[in-house]
Amino acid sequence: MRKVHLLYSLLFSLVCCASVAGQRPTSILDALGKTEGEKITIEMDLTTVIAQKKSDTYFPAAIFTDDGAAYKVEVRPRGKFRRKNAVYPPLKLKFKKKELVSVGLDTLNEIKLVLPCYDNNLGDELVIREYLAYKMFELLSPAAVRAKLIRLTIKDTHVEKSKKPCLPSWLKTRRKLPQG
Repeated sequence: MRKVHLLYSLLFSLVCCASVAGQRPTSILDALGKTEGEKITIEMDLTTVIAQKKSDTYFPAAIFTDDGAAYKVEVRPRGKFRRKNAVYPPLKLKFKKKELVSVGLDTLNEIKLVLPCYDNNLGDELVIREYLAYKMFELLSPAAVRAKLIRLTIKDTHVEKSKKPCLPSWLKTRRKLPQG
C-alpha cells in the first residue's frame, strides 16, 4: 500500500444557511476539521482515481481522524483546470446522509478537498495562500466558503494484478545445485 503524504490540504464547503434557533448545526466539515492542521487519513484507490480523473465516477473510500472517528465516503475528481494539470486532482467527498444523521450531524453531505497542484513545497505554499484568501473573504461576507486547513495522508489501496502466477515460497528460494 502506497502512502502519499500531503503536508497541507484544504477541506471546504459552502456555508449552510439553515440554522436551528440561530445556531448553525454541526456539519461533517466541523467534525473532520475540529482544529486547524488536524491530521486526517483517507484510504482509497488513488491510482485509479488519477487514471480516471476525467471521469465523474465516484469511488469508495474511508476517512480516519486522529481521534479515532471513521467515515465511509465516496470520492470523485472535481474541478476543471486542476483536474487536467495537477499531479493529484481535487476531490469531492460525498457522505451518506443517513450515516450523518445517525451520528448527530447535519445532512450537508458533500465537501470539497483541495490538494496541492505540485508534489513539493511550492504546492504546500500555494494551498496555504489559497486558505488565507478564503479566511479573509470569510471576514468580509457571511456567505463565504468555510475552509479548514488539514494535514492529509492518502493511503493508496490500489494493488497491481500481476499476470505471473503466484509461486510457492520454496520455489522462489531454490538453491543452485553444485556442478559435479
